[in-house]
Amino acid sequence: MVAVTLTYDGTTLNHLEVVVPALEKAGLRATFFADPSHLLARAAAWREVAQQGHEIGNGSLLASALPDGRLPAWTPDMVEAEIRTTRHMILELFGAQYEHSLALPAGEPRCFNDVNYAPRLAPIYRCIRTGRAGFNRPQSTHSDLVACLHVPHAPAADVLRSLELARDDGSWLVLAFGPVGESGGIDLALHDEILAWLQQNQERVAVQPFARIAGACAVSTGARLA
Repeated sequence: MVAVTLTYDGTTLNHLEVVVPALEKAGLRATFFADPSHLLARAAAWREVAQQGHEIGNGSLLASALPDGRLPAWTPDMVEAEIRTTRHMILELFGAQYEHSLALPAGEPRCFNDVNYAPRLAPIYRCIRTGRAGFNRPQSTHSDLVACLHVPHAPAADVLRSLELARDDGSWLVLAFGPVGESGGIDLALHDEILAWLQQNQERVAVQPFARIAGACAVSTGARLA
């Protein structure tokens, strides 16, 4: 299954004002990994986004991580508690269909004393976008170990080349965006070019939210919170 998933980190005002209208114009659906405070500040607007077919996932660790992805001030218990709390909030706001996806910071999932916290989260979420860079092979990628391409860290030519590679070799490519057209994010023109490429290749490339593709073409771990 050739697929691309568009993911956006932070549920920011920029996403509501710039990204969602661009996606609607292109007829594409994406996943927005939520920052709890941003999500609660505009909960009604994000409910409308979800009703349009976009996925709301858990991104509560993203804003707290160092540039290399570590959370050195957090213990494993703190990480797990944060994830469970935000998961419950998303369930309350959007319903059970939004319980499945989680995004980890770019880099290694390390917290206090350099402990790997990822094993604490796999029993809670069945579909996890990790901080690892790369492509995902259908039926050989575990749904809680999904790699991605962090678009703000990649040259424009590499992003477009990655789309072509995914199309040509049958991979699932997950693109991770921050803001669009703002500092710290990607240029608006590049974002438009990516969406245009996906429209032009829609007969060969499926563009769907994260959990939907993970459920269709990744090896499920069956992880669920009891």
